Amino acid sequence: MGSNGFIVEDDVDEISFLKNKFLKDKYDESQPSVTILPTTACNCCCFYCFEESKSHHKLTDDVKKAIYRQIDLLTKNKEKFRVTWFGGEPLLAIQDICQMSEKIIEICNKNNISYSSGIITNGVLIDDNILKTLVNSKVSTIHITLDGTPDKHDKIRKLHNGQGTFWKIIENIKLCLKYNFLVDIDIHINLMTDEEIESLLYILKKEGLEDCHIGFGRLIDYSANINECDLISTDDYGKRCIKYEEFAYKIGLNQKYYLESYPSPKNNMCTAGKLNSFVVEPTGILYSCWPDIGQEEKSIGSILDIKDVREISNYNKLRYILYSPFEYDKCKNCNILPICMGGCINRGLLSGEPQCTSWKYNLIQTLQYIYDIESNK
Repeated sequence: MGSNGFIVEDDVDEISFLKNKFLKDKYDESQPSVTILPTTACNCCCFYCFEESKSHHKLTDDVKKAIYRQIDLLTKNKEKFRVTWFGGEPLLAIQDICQMSEKIIEICNKNNISYSSGIITNGVLIDDNILKTLVNSKVSTIHITLDGTPDKHDKIRKLHNGQGTFWKIIENIKLCLKYNFLVDIDIHINLMTDEEIESLLYILKKEGLEDCHIGFGRLIDYSANINECDLISTDDYGKRCIKYEEFAYKIGLNQKYYLESYPSPKNNMCTAGKLNSFVVEPTGILYSCWPDIGQEEKSIGSILDIKDVREISNYNKLRYILYSPFEYDKCKNCNILPICMGGCINRGLLSGEPQCTSWKYNLIQTLQYIYDIESNK
C-alpha cells in the first residue's frame, strides 16, 4: 500500500484494513474523555432542546467525588484527557466548573497526563469574570449556537422572560476573542432561507468575527417538540452546507479554517462508541451519548454505584460499543466509508441501520471548493 493509501496491491483487503483501524481505536484507552453536566437548568427556553422538559438538577458533593475517583482511574498511564462542560447551561454553575477543574487538573498533573477542556454554552451569561475563571480552568474552546438572523434567532433562543439574546451573544463572542478563546459558532440552518443565511454571515463579518470557526448544523429530531417540517434531509443539508461554506469564505469568514471542510479518514465516528468515554449528569446518572441525557431507560448506570466505568458491560453500553458499520452491506459497499465510518451511532441505533452523512451528497463539491481556494493562492 502506498504511503497515502491511494494505490494498493491487488491482494489488500481494504475492508479488513479499515475494520482493524476501527476496532483498534474503539478499544484504545490512551485518550479518555468525559462530558460533565454541572447543571441541567438553563436560562433559555429553545423549543427544540431535548432537555427542555427534563427535571433540573445541580451536582452534589457525592457526585463530584465519584467523578474525581473515575477520572483518576481513567487517566493513569494515559496520554491525553479532555473534559467537555455541557448542560443545561453550564455557566449557571460556573463555581462548580471552577472547583471541579481545579481538582481535575490536580489529578491530571499527578498522573502526568495532558489536560484540555471546552464548553458548550448559549453564550448569554459570558462576562469578564466568567472568562477569567474559564482561562484558569484551562477551558480553551467555546462552542456557541446561533439560530438565525437577529429577529428569527430571538424568537427561538429567548430567555424565560421572552427577551431575545442575539446581540448579547454577539457582544459576548467578541469578548471571548479578546481572551484568545477558540470560538466555534454553529449555525442551525433548518429554519432559514439562503438569503437569511447570507444576511447572518454578513452580520458576523461586519461585527469582526473573522477569527471564529463558523460551522453549519441542523436540528435533529431528538426532541418531541421538533416538527417534521423543521427537519431537512441529509441530502439537502449536505448541498446547502457546502454552498454556505463557499459564501462564508468569499466574504472573508473561515479563512483560517477552510481546510477543516476537507474530508479525512476516521477511525470512529465519535467517542460515544468507545470504552473510555462517558457522559455524567448532575445526579450521577451516566450515558454514552448526549441525546440520551434524561432518558434513564438509556442510562449505563450511576457513577455513585459503579467501581470502574471502563468495566461497564450492560446492554445500554454494549449497544454503543458493539455498533459497527461493518455489519451492514450499505456501508461495506460504500466508497466514502473511510471518511464516514457509519455516521452518528445514536441515529443509527434509533433507526436500526447506519444513517449516511452529508459527505455522500457534497463530497465532489467540497473537493472542488478546496481545490479552487488552493489553486488561487
